Amino acid sequence: MNNKERVKNWRKIFQEKNPEGYLKWKKESREKFCFGKSKEKLSALFGKKCNICGITKKELEIHHKDGSGASKKANEKNNDLSNLQILCRKCHRQEDARRIQEERKGMWSLHYANCVVCKKTDSKYISFGLCNKCYQKTRRKYKTEYWNKHYKKSKNN
Repeated sequence: MNNKERVKNWRKIFQEKNPEGYLKWKKESREKFCFGKSKEKLSALFGKKCNICGITKKELEIHHKDGSGASKKANEKNNDLSNLQILCRKCHRQEDARRIQEERKGMWSLHYANCVVCKKTDSKYISFGLCNKCYQKTRRKYKTEYWNKHYKKSKNN
């Protein structure tokens, strides 16, 4: 039995015998792995409250100001204390949404420079690389095809 299998067996036994202790251990080890001692230092510096709204009742999360959070690998994250802040879930989502909006400024969409059909950028981006006008045309076309395929045949029979 190799070391990986031993650890797997140990975790399984620990989880069965002490499920609450296992969950606590898992959460603590994740926080230490992801942030080192940063979460404890942040709590000591700022207290256990959201840095934006000041709420203390909700579960708090760590926010990377430069956006190097969940989307990055562990070795690419900037876990320096000056880059981290404690936020509640609502404020964390709002901060991430604001950062994404700033990154997208001047772009028609996240992945497309213009509409893939008409090549224009004056109409609002909707989905699948299509502007609103082209999306509606495509949608009508497929709705008509679907209707003809599934419903017109059954009426004729």
